[in-house]
Amino acid sequence: MAAEALWCAEYPSLSEGHPGLLGAILGRAEAQVMRLACLYALIDGEAVVGVKALYAALALWEYVERSAERIFGGAVGDPIAGRVLTELRARGEMTLSDIHGVFGRSRRVGEITCALTWLETLGVVKQGTRYTGGRPATTWQATN
Repeated sequence: MAAEALWCAEYPSLSEGHPGLLGAILGRAEAQVMRLACLYALIDGEAVVGVKALYAALALWEYVERSAERIFGGAVGDPIAGRVLTELRARGEMTLSDIHGVFGRSRRVGEITCALTWLETLGVVKQGTRYTGGRPATTWQATN
């Protein structure tokens, strides 16, 4: 059946997932697309999901993904991590002390470290080392 072959071809990309807040919003894409395809089939009076209904559902989901990426693409789902990422993108390389200063030293270092770990897990920041002649300093910078 053509619809089954199309579904098998599209399923891996639908089930991949996205990082951060975007991932939470677009989670379980494969289930959402199949629900949409079922609705389109019902609207057309079909007893089974065919290629036409599946293509319509995939097109709508593509629109949903593009819209969500445009609205939430840069959001990481945590206010501290979001602020850190914004500052790293604006300033470039920063040390933990620099980042702590962004918050007026009002946030615990543990909160900032946790945010940096989350951002590193998402792949949007990377850790480095700056050599200044004394003790090397750990630095952070945005990856994109």
